[in-house]
Amino acid sequence: MIAEAVDAAVSVGWALLVWVVLMAVFATAALYAVVVTVWVVGRSVWRVLRGAWTAMRPRTDSLAPLAAEQPTEDPEPPRTAERISAPPLRPAPSWARKDAA
Repeated sequence: MIAEAVDAAVSVGWALLVWVVLMAVFATAALYAVVVTVWVVGRSVWRVLRGAWTAMRPRTDSLAPLAAEQPTEDPEPPRTAERISAPPLRPAPSWARKDAA
């Protein structure tokens, strides 16, 4: 009689374990489906709102050729082999010179 009770407890334990594992699998799949759905809907809403915002902004396409023709002012000319070996254009500060002391 005790053996039958132990056997029944083991059987119920395994059944409970299988039930918990299956519920975890289904809950994970449901949560994943909810997350993906929210992601897709949110992305679609974001694209619609971004498109509406872009449509409300003033067009600047007519200014693009004007901006492309203006020269860019670089603070320093590009570095070439002669420029790398040449002394700096600006003198070093007094604290950085060896002969200042």
